[in-house]
Amino acid sequence: MSVLPRDGMVETMTGFTFAPLFGNLALTLIFCAILIAVFVVSAVMYARTSKTSDATVVDWIRRGLITVLLCAAAFGPSFASQTTTQAVNGTDVFFAVDITGSMGVKDAQYGSSSTITRLGAAQKAVTDITGLYPGASYAAVSFGTNASLDVPLTPDARAITTWGDGLKVEPTSVSSGSSLDAPLDTLIRSMEQAQEKHPNNLIVLYLITDGEQTSDSQRRTFSTLRNYVDGGAVIGTGSTQGGTVPLIESSTATQDDSDSQQSVIDPSTKKPAISKLDADTLKDMADETSTTYLHVDSTHTAATLKATISDQYSLLSTNRTRTKLTSLVWPLGIALFILMLWEFGVAFNRQRRYMR
Repeated sequence: MSVLPRDGMVETMTGFTFAPLFGNLALTLIFCAILIAVFVVSAVMYARTSKTSDATVVDWIRRGLITVLLCAAAFGPSFASQTTTQAVNGTDVFFAVDITGSMGVKDAQYGSSSTITRLGAAQKAVTDITGLYPGASYAAVSFGTNASLDVPLTPDARAITTWGDGLKVEPTSVSSGSSLDAPLDTLIRSMEQAQEKHPNNLIVLYLITDGEQTSDSQRRTFSTLRNYVDGGAVIGTGSTQGGTVPLIESSTATQDDSDSQQSVIDPSTKKPAISKLDADTLKDMADETSTTYLHVDSTHTAATLKATISDQYSLLSTNRTRTKLTSLVWPLGIALFILMLWEFGVAFNRQRRYMR
């Protein structure tokens, strides 16, 4: 299967060209003719009055260079490239990542013996899974006290990895107990819309959590998602030994520094609250969604998962070639700035001499 660019476009450089400043070659030529005429007339007048003028030959060479650079910039030197609409793989990848307080526990491993937070492992999993699906479309849901569709379905893989890198554990003050079924309604609505828009696409789900449910309500089954999900996995982060839950005071807190943070106190024991990975619940959720279960640890990462990818392709838009211009005016701008600064410095020094 061929791998398509993630943004759905193929870009081919075609060479050097011009993009006139005024959008019209005739107007640009008139503009340059006026500049050159002004320079030539001024130079002729200087030649006739050189004995009474403070200007020097070097000054007029500098001004001539400024005129040439202004004309060159007006023609808009550019590199042209052609972008052609390409087909995008008919696979819609949905991520649902737990951001409740227990995801700040620093007892997870991801492909090495070093210990990181559970959310840190989830972030790495998001990046690895995205890499398994080149050319697909992606959507992202985060869930804690509430669930939100943070990234609607998009073919931009960078949007998903950026979202994953920016995930934070929700502050302890807003947490009211974790409910594993919090993302269920959001996922159903989003998948329904995706299926209506592209009925032939495959939908895969990656649900990343520690499996812990602390709310009093009974968890709803994820079996409803079977109507939409064609593959994916439930990914568990954390350890069965568990760890203390850090007190997260704000959404900007750094979870990787959880060792130095205060801990949440369990009201029943008056001791630091302990959170453990619930593998049995995660396996049940995988069974309910007809997906697989993976516990990421020192030897297992999401990169080892087998991608469920469609062999169908859909077009982003009509198949046409468009020309993209990359301006090369900036080197001329730097040169102009230096010459103008030089001109200003000379004029300033002469003005100071007149005032003495």
